[in-house]
Amino acid sequence: MTPPSASGPAASCPSPGSTASLSWTGVSGATRYDVYVQDLAYGSLNWDTAVCGSNGLVVCQQVTSGTSYSFSTTAGKNYQWYVFACNGWGCSAPASYSTTFTCAIPNCNTNLDC
Repeated sequence: MTPPSASGPAASCPSPGSTASLSWTGVSGATRYDVYVQDLAYGSLNWDTAVCGSNGLVVCQQVTSGTSYSFSTTAGKNYQWYVFACNGWGCSAPASYSTTFTCAIPNCNTNLDC
């Protein structure tokens, strides 16, 4: 039997345009979590035509240990992400909702890295 959907997805970008941290609540029966991140400049993710590395799908990752994943972002980009709980029987539906987030553009008045 496939596991239930993961819950509680959360995303954060602690520093503008740096690394996004994604996390979720683990579920019983899951042996891995499949994480997908879409750059919304390309529109919403179309699962029928989704191919990693094209059409804005910037992350396709299997997480086998833990309930979080981090990846490099681009300042000012808007992202949407999904997490699926999976096991040997298959994968759940994505978390009951996906979350969107933006990694802010650095404030050049206070950030000497501009």
